[in-house]
Amino acid sequence: MSSNPIPFPAGLKGPNGLCPQGTAWSTCFKNGQIPTDEFNSIAVSLLDKYVPKYSYSSINSSGTETYWYNYNAPNTDGEDQGIIRFDDKLSDKDTLWASTVFDSNHAMNTLPLPSTEATGTGATLLGFAADNSSHTKIFNASWTHVFNSNTINELRAGYFRLNYGELEPAASTIAAPSSFGFNIVPQDTAAGALPFIYPAGYFALGFSTNGPQPRKGENYNYLDNFSKVAGNHSLKFGADVERFVFSNPYYSNNSGAYYFNSGGTYSSGDPAADFLLGVPATYSQGSGFLSM
Repeated sequence: MSSNPIPFPAGLKGPNGLCPQGTAWSTCFKNGQIPTDEFNSIAVSLLDKYVPKYSYSSINSSGTETYWYNYNAPNTDGEDQGIIRFDDKLSDKDTLWASTVFDSNHAMNTLPLPSTEATGTGATLLGFAADNSSHTKIFNASWTHVFNSNTINELRAGYFRLNYGELEPAASTIAAPSSFGFNIVPQDTAAGALPFIYPAGYFALGFSTNGPQPRKGENYNYLDNFSKVAGNHSLKFGADVERFVFSNPYYSNNSGAYYFNSGGTYSSGDPAADFLLGVPATYSQGSGFLSM
């Protein structure tokens, strides 16, 4: 236990009675044991739901050894591809063809950019999967009309679309932070999740602080070629028009992030104890921004 002051206005119950606000943790809990009835109810609920019991017992032990849990969790990936082409001779002067290509990659990461012991970016425990699926569609069509033996016109149109849901919370993990007991409103409410919670040296809960960051790109293409042979001259006129649309919103720290470490002003000296007491060293939340 450190000599940092207890931050709670009403004090905290120690082995020898009440420890007023400002009392050093090391003075109040000389044996390093904090009564369980002083634990934060949200922290206890999260421990019971997400943290393995072995990790839970290490938090409550009186030893100095800590345990870092990393899961070698499997990711899932699937690919669907297809090509469709249509050709038709509408008349002696008109031909038409059209094609479509689609590719869908269904990717799911069991852990969303998992943290290391030195830094926190995503959960190291199960229950916070990330959907990284991408879907690509391409459409092309061409109509050729022959006016006469010297004149021909070709009209083309195309469309390309990429929809990539990078670091989107899996549907099973989407929930408002308030459902866990937090008074937090995410910028992207549709992708709300448990706030990122990181007691340094133990584990990390919650979705990644680097997402969601879905990407959507579209390309529209229009082309017309008009060709005519006049005597010894070959004439060609045309136009090629393209339109690009891109959207890449980045909702960093969408549901907030709590960091617990022994360097906090009110730290007890043990990040896990700080987490159980509800005393973070820092809190941050992003408002998100849109890249177009």
